[in-house]
Amino acid sequence: MSASGGDKGGEDPFAAVRDAYGQVVENWAAAMERVVTTDEFAEASGRFLRQYAELNEAGRSATRATADQLHLATKDDVARAVQLVAQLERKVDEVSDDVHAIRQSIAAIEASLAALADGAAPAPKKKRPAGTSGSGKKRPAGASGSTKKRASAGADPTA
Repeated sequence: MSASGGDKGGEDPFAAVRDAYGQVVENWAAAMERVVTTDEFAEASGRFLRQYAELNEAGRSATRATADQLHLATKDDVARAVQLVAQLERKVDEVSDDVHAIRQSIAAIEASLAALADGAAPAPKKKRPAGTSGSGKKRPAGASGSTKKRASAGADPTA
């Protein structure tokens, strides 16, 4: 060997191994191709796959039965629970949106009431028929003013 690590002839020392390996692979590939293209192989493969499927189904059935007897959650049970949680999340979001809208309405009402209490001009009222209250009901005879006016005058509003 020379200092460069090669041999005298400059030939690849692994070339013979690679050639032998390539020949073995070609021979095996040709042999396997002859085997897998036969009707006997197709029939045997079909039988194997049927037995595998039957065994797989028997294993799943046994697993489900065992989980049921031990009161364990199955994959289907977990999937149903996930769906229920997703539905619950949607409903919670809807309720949250409704609560937010109600809070905004209450804040607007409170702001209007505060403005009225500070003496700001009230919002224009709709005209209502004479002799009716704001709810559309007839006022009793003699009830001409609001309880706020009577309370401020020192009178008992319940009298």
